[in-house]
Amino acid sequence: MKTRFKKKKNWYTSLFFLVLNFSFLSLSSCRVITETSEKAQEDKKISSEIVKNYIENAFVENILQENVFKTTSPKLVLEFENTNSEFYKNTKEAFNFYQKYQVSLDPTFSLKLVADLQEKNALSSADFAILSAQAGYNKLFDSQAFIILYKNFATGISQIVNKMLLVKYYLVSLGPDLIKDSQIYKDGIAASASFTTKEIFENIDPNSPDFFLIHLLLTKNPVQIWQFESSDQSSISTFSQLKVKDLNSFNNLLRSENITSKLTRKEKDFEKLAKNDSLDTTNMLGYAGILYRQDANLADLSFQFEDLRKQGEVKSGFLDPQSNRIWSSEQIRNFSLINKAKMFPVELRPNFDFKTGKDKVQISDFEIKNDNSLPEAKYKIKAIIPSREGSGNNFFVSVIVEIELGSAKYFYNVDVSWDETKAYYYPEIKPQGEDLPKLSQGIPTTFKDLSKISVKYVNKLAPLYDKIVQGENGKRAYFSLENTPWNTQEQKIKLAYSLYLADETGIYRDAKNFFEGLGYKIESKDEIIKLD
Repeated sequence: MKTRFKKKKNWYTSLFFLVLNFSFLSLSSCRVITETSEKAQEDKKISSEIVKNYIENAFVENILQENVFKTTSPKLVLEFENTNSEFYKNTKEAFNFYQKYQVSLDPTFSLKLVADLQEKNALSSADFAILSAQAGYNKLFDSQAFIILYKNFATGISQIVNKMLLVKYYLVSLGPDLIKDSQIYKDGIAASASFTTKEIFENIDPNSPDFFLIHLLLTKNPVQIWQFESSDQSSISTFSQLKVKDLNSFNNLLRSENITSKLTRKEKDFEKLAKNDSLDTTNMLGYAGILYRQDANLADLSFQFEDLRKQGEVKSGFLDPQSNRIWSSEQIRNFSLINKAKMFPVELRPNFDFKTGKDKVQISDFEIKNDNSLPEAKYKIKAIIPSREGSGNNFFVSVIVEIELGSAKYFYNVDVSWDETKAYYYPEIKPQGEDLPKLSQGIPTTFKDLSKISVKYVNKLAPLYDKIVQGENGKRAYFSLENTPWNTQEQKIKLAYSLYLADETGIYRDAKNFFEGLGYKIESKDEIIKLD
């Protein structure tokens, strides 16, 4: 069997060769076309899953070699032989995350993997001896075992790890030219795109390396969750009298039920994502991991653009099942202050020049009409976010107000628009102020209608709409991770891997589609080979 390639873009130039013991495949970026000879002898081999996996893996390696690990080696796999190379270090890091994740789900992961490989006759006697000695309950493989697993294609580890590296690059490290040249981006900002799609693409800065990580958060709406839910009527009456306010009360509620591995699972250090709450979740029970689209249209769990743009902080805390509000442990601790505090009107100062455009307006141009009735509450304007609404002499901004209440904070938003003569405010807050949402010394544990027990602690994985960029046509606001708990590269990588392992098929497909849109393509002219 022979495989030849065609190139759609001349700025991809390198060749990548993969040799099988029964065929010769030559792969290049942009397009791979497979043709066959001697079909009668090779049909069975070609139709096998392993051939598809070889080709898919070569496709991934080719992208990695041309864009991420740019080396002089004819094959990226040769870089793996050098344990000091960036490629080896990255593969080892990805594998460690992967195996720790699998062990957290099933402590017998290493035992089952070795047993499965042995059953398939995929290991030599020497390799089996090394791997079986390291396998065990809650056991992890070391570097020696990793090298064995990665170099033996039949184990599937090289495919898994390489896909993780591709997804990591796609989510956190893309250059602006790749983003802007991609078909996905062009389609996303096109006039023919749906309103929601265009709204998302136009509100992420294409110069941000983490463009598609932010895009993923906005489209898949992930939430990190610790939870216990039940519709058992015998327990609901008891739970309806109970409230959760901290780590101990949360764990005690879970321990009151029949203990299962699901209820006792905890978040591990390797997957620990930063949160916007002082509560240490290390010993919190009921860890469910990252779940997608959890009531994504309701209150604090909403990922709707209009709701996200008004948020002054990332939401982490206990979820009230009756209101869908998220309350941090600090807010619950300061519940009495929250119940006394008010939202006050925000207005442009009397001496404001109404000819001032939204790009020129500053925090000092606004004032909070606080009546100072609660000295413990400290008010300040956190940010002025320019809007894309308005034109000519009509201007529009969002004002984010921060209230400091002891060790807790609360944020609210006021939209302000003005022309050359008058200002308009939304919402129109009463001069005497309006109460914040009420909070008791704890969060309810059941639905209002007593149909279900729902005890949850959540870490909403959403960006903030607070990145201001000065462009040719004025200031523009974008979604960003800059002022979130995940603003470091370390946290972004951990987030990328965690999101991927929560939806491997979907997110890899997104990454693959992106690179195919740049011209990388695998195509088979042989009906035997099924690559999709």
